[in-house]
Amino acid sequence: AVFDEMKRLPYFAPFTHWQSPYDINFNEEWFPGAAPGGPIWDKALVPLATVLETNAEVVAAELSSIVERGLFEQLHFESITAEGQDSAPFGGRVAVELTAGAPAGGAAWATAACREASRTCALLAQRPELQGCEHASAAFVRLRPGGRLKPQYGAATKLRVQLAIQADPGCRMSVGKETVAWKTGEAIVYDDTYIHQEWHAG
Repeated sequence: AVFDEMKRLPYFAPFTHWQSPYDINFNEEWFPGAAPGGPIWDKALVPLATVLETNAEVVAAELSSIVERGLFEQLHFESITAEGQDSAPFGGRVAVELTAGAPAGGAAWATAACREASRTCALLAQRPELQGCEHASAAFVRLRPGGRLKPQYGAATKLRVQLAIQADPGCRMSVGKETVAWKTGEAIVYDDTYIHQEWHAG
């Protein structure tokens, strides 16, 4: 009912193809007239996806070292500024932020996590997709069995690239009306401004 009332507003008149809340995306609002890219993008169109896949072994080795030395939880708590409630249960989905949330003097990559994953951070820091944007970010994310990211919309303007380092059976993500499964060593590019969620049913 709320969606139907929203569609009656003149502002939303051009979005005739929005037939349900799963079609809403805020990137399309920011770039009126552009052909909608859809929830899941062709990763061949995003060079960063190819770079991540090419360097998957480097990223995996540094992440494995962090986990094996018992640093993952420590780095998680060092990197957060507030504990959100966008995932469940507690500890089911945990992120280690590689970039600083509000860097001073351009020190976005001068984090404790980047000291432990220096090759990964050096690779990302030189990418043009992540330069000159104060909202660009990167993180290691762990999704445990039973964990989930609650349904949410991201803020425009943004695309996300996820590289699966270890994809367990039962791990899924839905973006808009599409559902995908991660595959180890492969990247997924998606429009974060569609409603999306993640879950581990393993």
